[in-house]
Amino acid sequence: MSQSKPHIRAILAVDQQGAIGYQQKIPWSCPEDLTAFRLKTTNQVVVMGRNTALGFKGRPLPNRINVIISNSMFKQNPDEYKDFIIYSSLQSFLNDVNALVFGDRQIWIIGGAQLYHSMADSYIDEFHIHRINLTADKADTFIDETTLLKRFKHHDTIDFDNTRGLLKQVDVYTHR
Repeated sequence: MSQSKPHIRAILAVDQQGAIGYQQKIPWSCPEDLTAFRLKTTNQVVVMGRNTALGFKGRPLPNRINVIISNSMFKQNPDEYKDFIIYSSLQSFLNDVNALVFGDRQIWIIGGAQLYHSMADSYIDEFHIHRINLTADKADTFIDETTLLKRFKHHDTIDFDNTRGLLKQVDVYTHR
């Protein structure tokens, strides 16, 4: 019996204006969002582009396989990113995913904006969008959800009934 193609999921947190980052970091502090992220991605594969990886400053997320897709990361301090698996192209990463190199682990795209957009139409099966109930004071990276989700349909909403936290809800979208 052959295994089917692994599902690729994307996870991102957005504020009320579509902001997702500031200077390669998340522009707010939201512990319940980080907890939800950790629950979904622990013991799985997290995949990021160069700018997101630079925000990690060489420190991989614990208890995960950390993957960077970038054709320039090899040139920038390769020793600093020795605990990451670095692919020089999206295609080489996808070849390994399809060859089941990562076994039955879930594949989570965790940023940034360029990687989300380059993979959305053809490779991502599901988006998990964490809605943050604020507008970031400073942001330099935004997501246009209309463009990003044009080939996706809304599948589910998980509401967070907590008046003190910033995580309002998680919307799940599946590829049409």
